[in-house]
Amino acid sequence: MDGRYAWADTAAVFDAKTRKLVATLKVKNRTFVAISTNSD
Repeated sequence: MDGRYAWADTAAVFDAKTRKLVATLKVKNRTFVAISTNSD
């Protein structure tokens, strides 16, 4: 891992540098899928 992202104990994924929420994890067909919240 390159340290770019940080995963909390929730389903949130944060940018480690800016500490902004970049995605949330959802379960789809028994597999985690990242849902991007970034509008860039």
